Amino acid sequence: MTRYFIILPFLLLFILPTTAQVYRDAIFPGGLDSMIQYVQSRVKVPDEAPLTEKGTFVTVEFTVTDKGKITQVRTPRGTTASPFLDALVEVVEGLPDFTPGVIHGKKSDVEYSLKGRFFVKKAADSVAPVRTFELEQPPRFPGGLEALADYLSANIRYPRDAIRNGVSGIVKVSFDVDTDGTPVNISVPGRQLGYGLEEEGIRVVSKMPGWVPGIQHNKKVKVHFNLPIRFRAPLPRP
Repeated sequence: MTRYFIILPFLLLFILPTTAQVYRDAIFPGGLDSMIQYVQSRVKVPDEAPLTEKGTFVTVEFTVTDKGKITQVRTPRGTTASPFLDALVEVVEGLPDFTPGVIHGKKSDVEYSLKGRFFVKKAADSVAPVRTFELEQPPRFPGGLEALADYLSANIRYPRDAIRNGVSGIVKVSFDVDTDGTPVNISVPGRQLGYGLEEEGIRVVSKMPGWVPGIQHNKKVKVHFNLPIRFRAPLPRP
């Protein structure tokens, strides 16, 4: 099973009132399966560049605006230009409008990325290897990392016992994102901080909205995650 370690763009947490939250990822017309079919049927594998069975991975990032439009198509910093990258960029630039994403109950711009692998494989009905492309996507919280940080900040309840005792630290929550996007097998392995912090980490992950499932070999797959949640006890009032 593939494993991921989530690093949030900023770490939390504050004591905030708990309110009803709505988080929904930007959605390709027809959903995830339709996006897989759309992208893979349109990517043209370059003939001139060398390929191996291990393949070449490329990633293209873009923004889905609060109107569902595709903008700011780009590559990650430090990415080397290649004809494979150009092939995926061309398809991303032609994507149809998405249903806008929702963060904290409001239509919002959502950062998105598509990752895929160009490789050669042996075809059953051919002697010559076939050059091909497959999407390989990790699961994503609806709205991306920014929405995940927002969800945690809005929904964590700092245990009163931990506040009274001034307990701070990082709780590492382990879980799987199942093929339907549900967080399952939630636990906190290893050293425990106590005072209800581990239980709160498990609770907030168990209440998460469904994730967009991971994709490997054209199929939705279960993927393991480790999510570090930093609890910082408020300073006592003078």
